[in-house]
Amino acid sequence: MEEANAFMPEFIADYNARFAKAPRNSHDAHRPLRPDENLDLIFTWREPRCVSKSLTIQYDKMLYLLTDTPEHRKLAGSDRGSQGGFNRSSQHL
Repeated sequence: MEEANAFMPEFIADYNARFAKAPRNSHDAHRPLRPDENLDLIFTWREPRCVSKSLTIQYDKMLYLLTDTPEHRKLAGSDRGSQGGFNRSSQHL
């Protein structure tokens, strides 16, 4: 990792020398964020998942096993309700 980090400045300079282009318009259209704007929420795709007692979640027909940690154990709950919601005792990610 240290070697990769040491190589980054050289890589970035080379990459920019080969591919960088000046903009057609030099006007900077960026604006400050409003207090109610949170980039972590804006750029995050969130889909609730039920964590099973065996610490698994399912997404896109794939089953994922969470590492067995106290934090993940706290999330473990029961199965989803038949209506697509969560049972009272269920926890979701």
